[in-house]
Amino acid sequence: MLEVIIVDDEKNSRELLSTFLNKYCQDVTILAEADSIDSGLKIINQYKPDLVFLDIELSGGTGFDILDQAGDIPFLLCFVTGYSEYAIKAIKYNAFDYLLKPLDIDELKAVVKKAAAFVSESSSEAEEASLMISDGNKINLVKLKEIVYLSVNGNYTMIHLLNGKRLISSENLSYFENALPSTCFSRIHQSYIIHLTCVKGMEIGRTGTLVLESDVSLPIASRRKKDFVKKLKAFVSRNNTNIT
Repeated sequence: MLEVIIVDDEKNSRELLSTFLNKYCQDVTILAEADSIDSGLKIINQYKPDLVFLDIELSGGTGFDILDQAGDIPFLLCFVTGYSEYAIKAIKYNAFDYLLKPLDIDELKAVVKKAAAFVSESSSEAEEASLMISDGNKINLVKLKEIVYLSVNGNYTMIHLLNGKRLISSENLSYFENALPSTCFSRIHQSYIIHLTCVKGMEIGRTGTLVLESDVSLPIASRRKKDFVKKLKAFVSRNNTNIT
């Protein structure tokens, strides 16, 4: 499942793109929409999407202003605009693709298909990547696929591994939230980040409880529950797995 965000100051354009994505593109979840630079930047930081459809000419500025403020861009970027003259500048911003209005359905489907394949491949590569963790006087290289979850331990972070071992890092949990790939890790609580591949089940209530490998149960913060459920469904769909 490809998680996308739409940023366009024209309501009709947002609605049309949303309709096309829902009708013609399989396995797409629209996380949120925005109509301005400020709201666009806010939802990008909040949802950490796979793909952003970004209009160039926005009220009070341009889509490039959002990108300048966003800093590093950990998502695929597709400009959607009625102005072809921005194409060269879009390339400088490492745009994944560029769609001209009025939208062509076949071109849109091609962008989504290409993006989904790219995200799937990147997710597989991320699982094979390693994380360098300083534990006292020792530096450990830990495969991401070996991590079950991370938890707050005072001013430190505890990394819980599949083999039952635990490592302590002097970095705080927010550091790891930014360092770990959002395609396979998710912060479910102010005290926990979990590895999506280690989820065995979920008890749904007002908040919710996750059951991980080794039958570890962790709470989901109520304010994070809705977004997490979306992310979990997208992950399951993307990887063709089932949560029991």
